[in-house]
Amino acid sequence: MENDLTNQDFWIHYWSNLQLPISVDEGFKNDHVIAQEILNAIPANPNFHALEIGCAPGKWLSFLARKLQCKVTGIEYVSLAANKTVENLTLQNIKNFEIITGDFFKYTTEEKYDIVLSLGFIEHFDNFETVLEQQLSLVATNGYLIMGIPRFVGMNYYMQKLIDKKIINKLLPAHNLKTMNLEIYERFGKKHGLKILSNKYIGGFERGLFPVAEIKNSPYRIFCKIIMRVLDLFFGNINSNYSSSYQIAIFQK
Repeated sequence: MENDLTNQDFWIHYWSNLQLPISVDEGFKNDHVIAQEILNAIPANPNFHALEIGCAPGKWLSFLARKLQCKVTGIEYVSLAANKTVENLTLQNIKNFEIITGDFFKYTTEEKYDIVLSLGFIEHFDNFETVLEQQLSLVATNGYLIMGIPRFVGMNYYMQKLIDKKIINKLLPAHNLKTMNLEIYERFGKKHGLKILSNKYIGGFERGLFPVAEIKNSPYRIFCKIIMRVLDLFFGNINSNYSSSYQIAIFQK
């Protein structure tokens, strides 16, 4: 995809050491708040068909299949990640699923989906407005579009900048920080006549956002962990543009 801020090597590194099975952990704050936003906005319906874009490792496909009782399809452009997703869903005994290996931007189908989901996807592109519109084009009338974005702005920017100094797979260059505000999604919803069911910062400051384990220098890793604990103590339950580590937008078409 033109203007993609990542490449296959980035994602191969990211997925290569994944331990399965992995499912949504509602004891983990970010998973819990994302899950609650989805469940509050969308009713369970066994006739629904959901598509997740950038679906690896499949924990949210498993969540949708179990909690919303729907058929699930995922698309993933790195074959290693797609294979991990198939393995993960199989281990969790999810039956009604399909995983497509390919480029989402070359994906063509006559089908419209009742739910189109992407969590941690659009922030990897410069031309994110085109990405938003392409996702919306796959949503059926009365269907739902869900987008979640990890946030590396505010205090999270400075925390990740410290970590990027000491890791190989640096995160800040792989993320478009312009995608990380609420106004973009408010404008998008109004432009396309969508019902905005949710558009908010969630989760407060979240230590789990940061790949501190990738820091090989032990004293520096401990230093970063201490800073994160302090930020979590003061900002762990505060949602704002400056402190929140995640945001979510849910629309109905």
